[in-house]
Amino acid sequence: MRLVASQWNGPLAVSTDGGSTWAVREFAHQWTAVTSSADGVKLAASVRNGQIWLSDDGGVNWRSSAQSRAWVDVVSSPDGKFLAAAAQEGLVYTSADRGQTWIARDANRIWVALALSADSRELWACEYDGRLHHSGPQPATLVFQPAPEESGSPYASFSFQVADSGPEGSNLDPSPNVITFHVTPADDPPAVAIALPDQWAGIGRPFSFTIAPGSFADPDSGAPLAFSAVRADGGPLPP
Repeated sequence: MRLVASQWNGPLAVSTDGGSTWAVREFAHQWTAVTSSADGVKLAASVRNGQIWLSDDGGVNWRSSAQSRAWVDVVSSPDGKFLAAAAQEGLVYTSADRGQTWIARDANRIWVALALSADSRELWACEYDGRLHHSGPQPATLVFQPAPEESGSPYASFSFQVADSGPEGSNLDPSPNVITFHVTPADDPPAVAIALPDQWAGIGRPFSFTIAPGSFADPDSGAPLAFSAVRADGGPLPP
């Protein structure tokens, strides 16, 4: 088992035998945190008022990364590729390319600690006053679109089960969940289906116009239609 340890104003030390023996691998700094990949080969260490230091060979050789800041913590993904670091009274920074580039996240806060999930998809950051911030995948959004002009109560339903990342066979919610959709009918206005031609009437002569069947259509099947006539300006017709 590989281990790595840091000492404030002291060196970094690594152990390849589970802590029985230790070897000094880096000079004294104000180390604030140290982390490693799952195999203990890729290391990352933060320095207060210094840089993030990285090693890809178990601590034998080191290189600096990120700008000098008041770093308080650094965490690593199991493969060592993804890194996150927090600066006191600063920002949280993340790197998806093993420290080659860093992206600033969130706002200036008095950060004290970070935690990263095993799958590297969720990151937690803690402030000095105890407030905890979480960053991770958002819950999936379900979109349901009923068929046009259809309704019902219930209209449709489906069942689902929730699974986590645990061992297959024991990671599934044993109780199926059911979501039922109720769709309330809505009154849709009728619309012109066949354009009505302009009409002309002589002064003092009777005028009659018959609206052809099918000139108007109503999406609500079976709904009766009522007609009225007004002037172009909305006023009533003359007697």
